Amino acid sequence: MSIKIGCCAWDRDRGYYPNRMFMFTIPYFIFNLFDLIITRIALASSKNLYELNPFYYHPYFASVKIFVPILLFTFYLLLYSLNKSERRKEAVGKTSLYCIIALTVLSVIICVNNLCQLLFAC
Repeated sequence: MSIKIGCCAWDRDRGYYPNRMFMFTIPYFIFNLFDLIITRIALASSKNLYELNPFYYHPYFASVKIFVPILLFTFYLLLYSLNKSERRKEAVGKTSLYCIIALTVLSVIICVNNLCQLLFAC
């Protein structure tokens, strides 16, 4: 019995895409929470800044924003597990992984923007 290292079938059998989705959901969760905290501090410290997001002033915005990465990961994991064929699982896995990576990068850009706003507003 030989084990092929780097074999695609082995990666898919072990859950390559769900593991990668989870790995990128963690920084997305952290940067999303960091964005919430930085935005609150920046808006409280400066009178010239205002939030462009119309949902920011909704009473449940903070709790929803915290759970969005978890709900998104659960949704993608459910889509991944409901597909029966390997080809569709791979397509859903790649697409959802790219989406989570894009959201993570977007969250980093938003956090850097909020930090710059906080530093330059003082």
